[in-house]
Amino acid sequence: MKVTVKLFAMLQRYAPEEPVGPAPSAGHPFDFDLPEPSTIADLLAHLGIPEREVKVTFVDGRARAPMFRLAPGSEIGIFPPSEAANGTRPTPLRPTGTLRRQ
Repeated sequence: MKVTVKLFAMLQRYAPEEPVGPAPSAGHPFDFDLPEPSTIADLLAHLGIPEREVKVTFVDGRARAPMFRLAPGSEIGIFPPSEAANGTRPTPLRPTGTLRRQ
């Protein structure tokens, strides 16, 4: 069965190489063929993505668990954990000037 996949941020490195040209950019959809029936966990395994690198997966716009069964034509978005969720602290924003009241 054919599904459409979007990989975000660092997960883009798991996108299959295009036969001609570069791999799709982050968040750019690509079609992927899976045997029927397949789950999100099966898709991750076929793409070589370790489940620990996935924070949330959306299927047709709804968050789904790894054992969710995919249907032909499903659109899947796969997101990694954010830096804050990994225990690292994001760099704080620093003001570039002073604020003035008007």
